[in-house]
Amino acid sequence: MTTAQTSTPKTTFQDYLNAYTYPVFHHKGADDTSHRDFVAEYSANPYYTGTKLFLPRGHNPTNDPLVLTSLLHQKPVYWGQDKDELVNWEAVERAFGYTKAVTNSHLTTQQVSETRYAVAGPMRIMAHGEGDDHVPEWDAHAVHIWAPNLESTQTADYDSIINMNTILFDEMTPDIDDTLWAIAGVKHVYDLKAINQAYYDRFYEMWELIFHSSTDGLAAGQTAWVQSALLGAGCFLKGCPEVLRNQLLKTQYQAVHDALQAQLANPERKIHLKMCIYTPQDFPDEVVQLYSDLASSCDHVSVGVGRAEGNVLANLPRGDDSIRAVVVNAGDPLSFIGNGQSKDFTVEGFLVANAGGFNPQLRNTSFLHNTRFNPHLLVSDNWVRMSA
Repeated sequence: MTTAQTSTPKTTFQDYLNAYTYPVFHHKGADDTSHRDFVAEYSANPYYTGTKLFLPRGHNPTNDPLVLTSLLHQKPVYWGQDKDELVNWEAVERAFGYTKAVTNSHLTTQQVSETRYAVAGPMRIMAHGEGDDHVPEWDAHAVHIWAPNLESTQTADYDSIINMNTILFDEMTPDIDDTLWAIAGVKHVYDLKAINQAYYDRFYEMWELIFHSSTDGLAAGQTAWVQSALLGAGCFLKGCPEVLRNQLLKTQYQAVHDALQAQLANPERKIHLKMCIYTPQDFPDEVVQLYSDLASSCDHVSVGVGRAEGNVLANLPRGDDSIRAVVVNAGDPLSFIGNGQSKDFTVEGFLVANAGGFNPQLRNTSFLHNTRFNPHLLVSDNWVRMSA
C-alpha cells in the first residue's frame, strides 16, 4: 500500500475552525452556532467522512505526487492570491504540521494545472422549516471539482490553455486565417482551433469525472440527480477577450453534451443532469438556448433559470430512495474545501458554509470532506482511477 505521508498530525474539528480568523459557518447572531454544532456532531461519523478521490481518465501516474502535495499542503483560503488576514498560520502549523512556505500555491503554473481530481462523498443536510413546512434531516452527495479557471491572465489554466497556444505577432507570422485571431493593437495571435480543443478536452474530462464520481456506488435501480451551475463560466472567463469568451461558452456546452451522451450510452449509468443558470443575463441568449434545447430533446436533462429555479442549492429531490441527489461544487484544489467559508460568496461558500445565510435549506456537513477528516485520501492506493 502506498502511503507517501503517514506522519501528519491528527486533526480535530476544532483545529479546522482555528485555522480561520473568522467564524467558519454563517450565523444569525452571536449565540447562533447551529450549523457549526450540526457539523461537529457528524465529524467522527465514518459515513459522512467517507469520501473518495477520483482521478480523471487522462491522469498520468507520474503526477501522483502533485495530487498528494495538493491534499497535504492546502491553504485555508486562497482567492488567486494570499488572504493572510483570514488565516491563522500559527494554528495551521500547530494542527496540520506545515507552514505557508510549503503550501501548494507555490507549485508552478503547469503543476497546478496538471493537478486535477474530484473529491466526492455523502453529506447530511440539516432539518429546516416549521409546521407543515418542516423538512427533517436527509442525505445527499457533493462532488468537489475544479473547473478551468481563466478569470485572469495570471491563472495556471490561462497559462496552460491560452498562453501555450498563443504566438507573438511579427512580420514573419503567416497570414491570419479563420483558425487564428488577433486583438487589434496587441502583438499576439491566438490559435483558436488549438485553444478550443485544449479547453474542450479539459471540460470533457471534468464532466466525465463528475458523472463517474456521482454514480459511484449507486444502488440497483438508483438514478444520480446531478445538479450543477455553469461551471467555469461567469467570473472564470473574465480574463478572456469577449470574442474568445463567447466561443468558450459554446465549447463548454458541447463538452457537457458529449460527456453526457457517452455516459447515457451505458445503460448501467443512470443519470439526470440539471443545469442551473442563476443569472441568465450574464450569458449570450444563444448559450442559454443551447441548454434549454438540450433539455427539450433529452429526458435526462433539465434546466433551471433565474433566482428560484436556477439556484443550484435549491429544489434538490429528496424523500425518494431511487434518487441520489448530487450537488456539484466549484471547488479549489489549492484550498480547504469551502475555501473562504462564510466569507466566500460563491457556490463553494454557499454550499459548504451557507455564506450570507442565503441557503438555510441546504446547511450540510460537506465541510467534513476536507482531507484530514479523511486520512485514507492520503493513501494513493485508495484513489479511484478511471480506466483508459
